[in-house]
Amino acid sequence: MPLYRKESLFKQYGIALNRKNMANRMLKSRDQLTALYHGCGDLCSNEALFRQTRQFKYLK
Repeated sequence: MPLYRKESLFKQYGIALNRKNMANRMLKSRDQLTALYHGCGDLCSNEALFRQTRQFKYLK
């Protein structure tokens, strides 16, 4: 939904929130989520997390 529509929808409910503020919050969220995504990627690429430490006997 475009921000101008969201702005008018919020205005109907008495919430003063303009497009500029919404756009700035979206950009800030994007930056924070990008950092989180890259942090998770580094963590998941660590092979030590996926090594099996126990040996199990399998039934035949």
